[in-house]
Amino acid sequence: MKLQGIPEWFWVVTVPTLYSSIGDICFRCDFRQFALQVRGGLDENTIFGVYADEAPAQAEAKRLLSLIVETD
Repeated sequence: MKLQGIPEWFWVVTVPTLYSSIGDICFRCDFRQFALQVRGGLDENTIFGVYADEAPAQAEAKRLLSLIVETD
């Protein structure tokens, strides 16, 4: 498969749950790994964003995790 204009590696940030860690919601992948994630159940409703660079992806993941508040 020919991919043009897509970086070899990119970062995916997903919507966190109450028990998510940063490694759960922010991960690096290539197009093949991303396709496998989608085949495994990852969908557009759980993807918060796709980033070309790690720093903004990590920052956004940390921000999302900070918004999670445990309610009892």
